[in-house]
Amino acid sequence: MAGGEEAALPEMMAGRAIAEIYPSIARNPGEVLLWTEGLRAWRVHGVDLDVRAGEVLGVAGLVGSGKSRSFRALMGLLPVQAVG
Repeated sequence: MAGGEEAALPEMMAGRAIAEIYPSIARNPGEVLLWTEGLRAWRVHGVDLDVRAGEVLGVAGLVGSGKSRSFRALMGLLPVQAVG
C-alpha cells in the first residue's frame, strides 16, 4: 500500500471510523499493585511488570516462553534467583 493507505486500512475493513467503534476513554491509572523489574527464575530472565489498580493483565506467548514460570515466581511458587 502506498501514500498513507495503511493508516486507513482498519477503517476500510470495518466500513466506518474506528473511533465510532472504540471511542476514546479517559484513563486515570491507579496505584501500582504488582511490579517487578529484572525478575529471574528458572529459565526466566529479565521480566519487568507493572500492574495498576483497574487494569486487566493478559499474557500471551508460545509454549515454553516462560509465561507460567514468571507468574509462579511472582506468586512464590518457584524460587526467584534475582530481582532488579
